[in-house]
Amino acid sequence: MWLKPLMVPFAAWFDDWIGNGRRNPAKKWWLNHEIVGGITVAAKATNEREIDPGRKVAAARQKMAYYHANMMPAPNDQGAHVVDRKAAMAAGLVLETPDEARARCARGEPTPAHYRPTQRLGMTAAQAQVTKSPYD
Repeated sequence: MWLKPLMVPFAAWFDDWIGNGRRNPAKKWWLNHEIVGGITVAAKATNEREIDPGRKVAAARQKMAYYHANMMPAPNDQGAHVVDRKAAMAAGLVLETPDEARARCARGEPTPAHYRPTQRLGMTAAQAQVTKSPYD
């Protein structure tokens, strides 16, 4: 039991070193297939790269877009919607940590507007008042 924390990193490294975890072209997702002449075949050059266990990823340099609940289209709207990635990138500045959310709730402050989901289309103001956020 005490050896497990020491063995897990070694086992993960060893698994990569002996070649386990490589792509198996026979087990592609259905999204990676295409129909050619009425026959389903594996698509060429779709996400074809091997695992690189030595690759270092700097979390601070990762660009993450955050789409808050108030940025989503109405749940009963079936149309296509343009995504505003620049606004989603800026939305990360207003995120709160779980500790900040607990402190806000302890102070009795309301849920921020960006956590409130978009209301259904055709909803009256009275119906919107009755519909509460699950975060309240």
